[in-house]
Amino acid sequence: MIKNFLTILIPTMLLFGDTHEIPQFWNAYKVSGSLSENYTVSFENDFRTYNLGQEMHYFHGDIGISFSVFESYNLSVNFREVYELKSGVWQQEHRPHVTLSKKMNIGNLGFSGRTRIEYRLKQDKDGIIRSRDMVALKYNRSFTKFELVPYIADEIFFNFDKSELNRNRIYLGVEIKNFPVGKPVLYFMQQRDWNGNRWDGRNIIGIKLSL
Repeated sequence: MIKNFLTILIPTMLLFGDTHEIPQFWNAYKVSGSLSENYTVSFENDFRTYNLGQEMHYFHGDIGISFSVFESYNLSVNFREVYELKSGVWQQEHRPHVTLSKKMNIGNLGFSGRTRIEYRLKQDKDGIIRSRDMVALKYNRSFTKFELVPYIADEIFFNFDKSELNRNRIYLGVEIKNFPVGKPVLYFMQQRDWNGNRWDGRNIIGIKLSL
């Protein structure tokens, strides 16, 4: 089932991406631990490269605390330090952010949604606010001995400084529940950016390991 799904959807997304570039490779590692019954602390590192790992162009480190609010919601308060290579120069950005999220199940389907507000303090620039809204759907029945759980997700970015929707990400991936170390997620993602005249697409292959 999963093989047939990937065989149909991935070529469709590659064509829709309007790009013939070699996909980027993103790999993230997240460690979480309980501070108390209601509070969890997390640390994350994220590395992003061009040409499937040949040249790094982005890194961020993130630390945050999350806790339950309104009974069924989760609120996290984080600080992220970002380094991004632009025109051959590494640019630094401070990025505090707050995220409100919720999960629910209906039969074999799992739904999740989150809203994130970021305050972006770029190097030598005024601070700007950006929102990121994501919805995800996963099938709560696993497959194979690795207990693969397929999911799809969509994320939109809104820049308050210019009052415009300027980025969209579509994900197709699998969670691996039965793995010797942690809980890895493998995904294919297509990102489309608004450049003022048209949408530019790029393709990303990624892995995220949570410990």
